[in-house]
Amino acid sequence: MELTGSAAAHWRGDLATGSGDIDFLSSGAAQAKLRFPLTPGEPEGRTSPEELIASAQASCYTLMLSRVLEMAGTPAESIDTQVSAVIVPGSGFTGIAIQAVARVPGINNGQLQHAAAQAEQQCPVSRALTAIPSTLEVRLATEEA
Repeated sequence: MELTGSAAAHWRGDLATGSGDIDFLSSGAAQAKLRFPLTPGEPEGRTSPEELIASAQASCYTLMLSRVLEMAGTPAESIDTQVSAVIVPGSGFTGIAIQAVARVPGINNGQLQHAAAQAEQQCPVSRALTAIPSTLEVRLATEEA
């Protein structure tokens, strides 16, 4: 079975002072204003390519880790993932950092690390982004967290 996601972007004006938006067409889940990563000032509710890459990585990795844990017979109660994608103008993406905290009853840190590595290997977005150096840090949630 083949699945397709689609989005459309529209930009008006030059790169530094223009404006635009992106629509998530497949789902209709969102429409966002675009900004060029080096635009001076605050993002003011506008997104950028590096933020969109980070969100794709965060959502895919989180869902894949959930699946790997479930398939191992240890479903997660919750998984919170934060991803940072770094872009350097003229060089492109230079790094992706994935940090996740999982609340998974009945497993130890070693089991979580094994599941985390499997999830990264199986995540289609992680596989698509292999040209970008990445780090992965996953830990079990503590009762205090």
